[in-house]
Amino acid sequence: MKVLADKAVLLVGGLLLLVGLGPPGPMAVSCLLIAITGSAAASAWEGRARGVLAPLPALTIVALTPLGLPGAPLAVYDVVRRLRLGDLLVHGRSAAPALPDRDARTVAAVGAALAATTALRWDGRPLAWAGVLAGAASVLALRSAEEQEQRARLLAAHDDLRARLRSLRASRAELVEAQEHQARAATLAERTRIAHDMHDTVGHQLTSLLFQVRALQTIHVGDATMAGALDGLGSGLEESLSAMRASVHALSDDGVDLAVALHALAGSSPVPRVSVDCDVDEPPPAAVSRCVLAVVREALTNAARHGRAASARVVVADFPGFWRVSVSNDGAAPARLDGDAGSDGDGMGLRSMDERVRALGGTLRVEPRPVFTVTVTITKSGRNEP
Repeated sequence: MKVLADKAVLLVGGLLLLVGLGPPGPMAVSCLLIAITGSAAASAWEGRARGVLAPLPALTIVALTPLGLPGAPLAVYDVVRRLRLGDLLVHGRSAAPALPDRDARTVAAVGAALAATTALRWDGRPLAWAGVLAGAASVLALRSAEEQEQRARLLAAHDDLRARLRSLRASRAELVEAQEHQARAATLAERTRIAHDMHDTVGHQLTSLLFQVRALQTIHVGDATMAGALDGLGSGLEESLSAMRASVHALSDDGVDLAVALHALAGSSPVPRVSVDCDVDEPPPAAVSRCVLAVVREALTNAARHGRAASARVVVADFPGFWRVSVSNDGAAPARLDGDAGSDGDGMGLRSMDERVRALGGTLRVEPRPVFTVTVTITKSGRNEP
């Protein structure tokens, strides 16, 4: 809008200059229309490389006849803007202009002086105003170009701030998620510790008491009263031991949170960058979770050891009839895919991974291209219940 206002002012000045040159004839009007058309084309093509050609017809007419002087300010305006803005117009970059401020102002001043000198060669005082209008056009063009540059810098800074804000929000979300996983992992670790303590202390004591009761039953086999009391005590100890074992198993199973365990596994993986996407509606059975963790651990180990992978992605999806786990990495595919990729003493290997998955009614598939991917599918059946 600012450019249109500037050109409107210059057009009014050009019309006054046209009247000052004498009665406007068809030739003079045609020259002014050519200048107006060139200026409109320069505005329309401002973001294109060919926009620099738009003022040339008007400048050529000025060099040939004084009848072209009324349209010269419009051409000068477009040329100075082009010189000042440079790559900002063509490429949309908010970089330095094609010419520094001092050089651009010098070009504008020289152009205005040449226009004034050309005008003064012709008879008549009104022609001198062509140079004045050219100088005014240079000043207006520089001012509008500087305002456009400032706008471009502000927009670039705004876009950069928005990008940084999005990055900060994403980092904050990742940090919050990591904290939640750490808190959940600490809770699960405490449950597992309690289960182990119950198994090692209470379970051991109950088992020891049960053995002592059985020994007393053998000693007092002929005493009916004592035998009855010992039978009741032994039955109570067996029930307590069974209940304790059930509680230990429940705590152990609750201590397996697949999403938390996968994120912890990714954090300690030998692969530098591991992303985890665990989307399950309900927690899988403990047997399935343990199998998935074992497969993912071995797949990441193989990716680092044999493929020299720099990044990997773990995706767990929950479908109505099955779970699907895929582990992909950007490393090189192993030379052999015979199931022994990790069977060198430190891992269970592809073959053992396949056996473990098949024990739960699932399948394992290895795809070396386009990226090396291990895909596990486990059906939701009674075979994978703990």
